[in-house]
Amino acid sequence: GANLVDGIINAAENRVDLPPAWQDIINHWHQSLFHIAKEFLVGESRVSFSSSMQAQYYAYLAPLNRIAETDTIRQRLNNPEENC
Repeated sequence: GANLVDGIINAAENRVDLPPAWQDIINHWHQSLFHIAKEFLVGESRVSFSSSMQAQYYAYLAPLNRIAETDTIRQRLNNPEENC
């Protein structure tokens, strides 16, 4: 389909798993952000992706999100006596 603005891909044609209608996309984002905020407030800070495509798309951010350190962090949390 034709794009309304050059460089902006219609949501239905996008490779990201989003609803086709803008109002549904906005509702999806609202629910996602609300869920993330709730997790943050209770101290959860997991690095998670809703799809493997997202993980590949944001791979350049790996140094910032510390995903490579997940096993080390989990091990240190589970064995605090070994951290001395």
